[in-house]
Amino acid sequence: MTGVRNILFYLMTIGSICLLTGCSRSDVPIPPGPPTPPNPDPDPPAAAVPIRLKTQLLSRAAIENFDSTALNVAKGSGTLQFDEIWEAVATDSEITFVPERYYPADSSEVYLTGYYPKGIVKDGFVEYHLDGETDIIATKAQSGSLVNPFDRQDSLFSFSHQLSLLKITVRLAENRPETYYLKFAGLEGSSREAWLELSSGELLFGTEAPKLVLYEAETETGMEISTESTFNSSLLVQPRTELTVDIVLTRDNDPEHDLSYTGLPVHFEGSGSEGNVAYNIDIVIGSPALPVGPDTPDVPDPPTPPDIPDDPDEPDIPIPPVIPPVIPPVTNPSITITATVTSWEEVSGGNIDFRPSNE
Repeated sequence: MTGVRNILFYLMTIGSICLLTGCSRSDVPIPPGPPTPPNPDPDPPAAAVPIRLKTQLLSRAAIENFDSTALNVAKGSGTLQFDEIWEAVATDSEITFVPERYYPADSSEVYLTGYYPKGIVKDGFVEYHLDGETDIIATKAQSGSLVNPFDRQDSLFSFSHQLSLLKITVRLAENRPETYYLKFAGLEGSSREAWLELSSGELLFGTEAPKLVLYEAETETGMEISTESTFNSSLLVQPRTELTVDIVLTRDNDPEHDLSYTGLPVHFEGSGSEGNVAYNIDIVIGSPALPVGPDTPDVPDPPTPPDIPDDPDEPDIPIPPVIPPVIPPVTNPSITITATVTSWEEVSGGNIDFRPSNE
């Protein structure tokens, strides 16, 4: 019995060794393990936040609203680095971009400054030709970000007029019986070219200031100026500059009787006209009082004839002298010009004929 037990123990030992040393065939395929799980989805990016701007249009006398006005907004990474021009539409009190614009996802600041109308942009300046009819408005540069959006800031994206608005009237002084005819009216002193500096929102002006033609008659007579007829027009001009007016009047169709006035100054309060302010320019024509001539002397009484002697010669009766009528000298009527602040709205007179007088 002991021998049988030894044999069984020997066989069990050999089997164990085979199992431990891998006696299985090497070509037996190993079943594949479970598949490697895919990488987890990345965190979704933060939702893009569109830029919204609250805005208003300022003037000295009123706050006006935009009415679907197309304007431009310059975008930059700093107040001196504007590298893109975005198109936008201002409606009521809000500006929306076309197409939509978004805040940087890294919460970095974006700098914006707005202006109207469109113009040629070069080296941080927008170039304009001043035609007397187009208003130029602009804002100061402001910054915003995801953590400090524009529409949650206390200050609005405020536009202001960069030019002065002149509402011009040429009329006859009250209680004057005369009638004149306006043949020409022009204004000098306002520059033709201007450049808007995007970094500051200020308008810089050129040195060339041609005469601006307000009115030029197409006939020899011109436009009637009387107690019942006045000339009205409007003009957008460079602020803070000396302005003068030229006027040519006539009483009839004879050019030799034209009354010409040149270099009549327009006086503004303070240091001159200001941008974002409208003025009434009242040009009043009034003749000075006619000089009073001397009274016409009485015709002297004929002398008392002496007693008639016998057969006297008949005395000569003196003939009274002829007194010529007093003709007052022809004098030009005086012209006064006053400037007073008024509302920017309700512009009368229609379009202005803006062109240099030598063209």
